[in-house]
Amino acid sequence: MEPLSAVLGHPYYAILVLVFASLVIAVVRSRAAGLEHIPGPFLAKYTDALRAYMAFKYSGREVNLFMKLHQQYGDVVRIGPRSVSVLDPRAVSVIYNVKARLSKTSNVLPFKVQGVPDSLLVIQDEERHAKYRRPVQHAYSLTSLKGYEPYVDDIIRTLVDVIEQHVESGQAINISSWLYFWSYDVIGKVTFGVPTGYLKAGKDFNNLIKRQQQFFEYVNVVSQMPLLDHFLAKNPIWKIFPHRTFDFIRFAQKHVKQRIAKYDTSDSSRPDLLSYFIAARETYPAVVTDDQVLAYSVTNVVAGSLSTSHVLDEIVRFLVTNPAAQQRIFEEIKATGADEFPISLDHAKLAPYLEGVIQEGYRIHSVANVLLEREVPAQGMELPSGHSLPAGTYVGINAAAMNRIEDVFGTKPDEFDPLRWLQRENETSDEFRERRLVMDRANLTFGQGSRSCVGKNIVQLEIFKVISSIATRFIVSLHSGLGGLYSDR
Repeated sequence: MEPLSAVLGHPYYAILVLVFASLVIAVVRSRAAGLEHIPGPFLAKYTDALRAYMAFKYSGREVNLFMKLHQQYGDVVRIGPRSVSVLDPRAVSVIYNVKARLSKTSNVLPFKVQGVPDSLLVIQDEERHAKYRRPVQHAYSLTSLKGYEPYVDDIIRTLVDVIEQHVESGQAINISSWLYFWSYDVIGKVTFGVPTGYLKAGKDFNNLIKRQQQFFEYVNVVSQMPLLDHFLAKNPIWKIFPHRTFDFIRFAQKHVKQRIAKYDTSDSSRPDLLSYFIAARETYPAVVTDDQVLAYSVTNVVAGSLSTSHVLDEIVRFLVTNPAAQQRIFEEIKATGADEFPISLDHAKLAPYLEGVIQEGYRIHSVANVLLEREVPAQGMELPSGHSLPAGTYVGINAAAMNRIEDVFGTKPDEFDPLRWLQRENETSDEFRERRLVMDRANLTFGQGSRSCVGKNIVQLEIFKVISSIATRFIVSLHSGLGGLYSDR
């Protein structure tokens, strides 16, 4: 038999002690969170690893892990030692209350782009977020929107040229892919005054789209357990290796540097977003530095391209299989008296069925397994369901799960049905307004409260214009899967 000193010095003993200590810490941490009254998976009481594993397991599949958890455990589920997921439309105004202004949690930190200052998305503290949002919020206002419309028109014309080339040659076109290129070009044009070049190249020439899709797949997993991000993408050991800046970051740096060098306060000929960012640099020099101008610009393109592409993808998938929907949009737009091309936002917004199609695109596209988490303040929180959450709890709602609630969005919520956003045949105006209000309040596509998407108006501008313009110029039919043969109207 080995002496006790030899046993204690054995490396296996050290491992055993480490495992035992970890288990004790996990149990103590779980009990200290004060969430024993919230139902959920057994392992979720002690570790975030379960939800991270589930996110990885369902990655790339049309399965929402939060929806699965709520189907099993109810509207309020404990998904981690101090984390709670809620699927209750009444809780939206409580968790994302404008007046309460709850701070974001560490689950947004994996969204931070290396080499770029913190974006509005990843700033956790509400006061700091307001400090950095205030200088540029006018750039995203409705009054500024008209200045961007000519830029959107330019890129729509470029897209139409591509489609017409396919029409003339009789070749099928994968309109979904080209709308991805269009989304990235138009946000580049609106941000920098020049397109990013995808429509001209006809491909993802610098792999930005591919990299961004991979990035969001990664974030879907590590945002469930942010500690993973510190060991993976943000691991300090990677700093000892040569770092190659993404092509797009260099593209943005070049335009920001050139524009700052040539900035003239009397020049109002370039009403793109970058011009507003640089003007903010002059007005708020203590907040908006050259690096912050770059951060605003990069964030605008990254946040405003892939999601827009996904929405357009969903809309196109619906339209190519529904000729009647295309015809209805065409007739609605023509009924507005629109005779310009591309179709103006003013005319496009007058088409109720088109709006229903776009709203469904927003609702259906949201498939991210990311929770919009907030930290419960010192006074605690009472949910509409009656559950009490102690201070320090991480609580949130998953947008994709919320957007599929039958009690809010009507029957068959997994189906693309624009009519759910329109007044029904036997529905009074008051009943319709109330039903629509319930849907609008529950819809988390752009978030809610003080941290709602700052670029929502620009996304609306882009999608309303491009869908109305295509629908009034072309008829699309399904051909060999997604894509289509187009013919001029």
